[in-house]
Amino acid sequence: MQGVVPQGNDWQPVIRSFTDVVVGDVQRPILILSATAMLVLVLASINVGSLLLVRAEARTYEFAIRSAIGAGRGRVVRQLLTESILLAAIGGIVGTFLAFWGLQVLRAVAPPNLPRQTSCTLM
Repeated sequence: MQGVVPQGNDWQPVIRSFTDVVVGDVQRPILILSATAMLVLVLASINVGSLLLVRAEARTYEFAIRSAIGAGRGRVVRQLLTESILLAAIGGIVGTFLAFWGLQVLRAVAPPNLPRQTSCTLM
């Protein structure tokens, strides 16, 4: 038992931040990867928004004809809402498959010192 208990001042406390414990020496690459992913998400959202605006602008003639033959505003709004929900659902499904595929690629090429890479999941 005497060999286990240190004699004198052999013990020194080591204080490490939680961030150092969790991400270690890969904090900067993780931040760069996160910022890049956020930038891609913002650019994709802006692109989809502008495409929807251009599409709606191109369909003003169609909306005018629909109104002229008796379709009310509610009917036109329902049609646009249905189309938008359908596009969002298809985009969500495709995005989920791309995220699953991207996670598999990331795990395959990730460096071995990347912390918590086995706990990265979609759900």
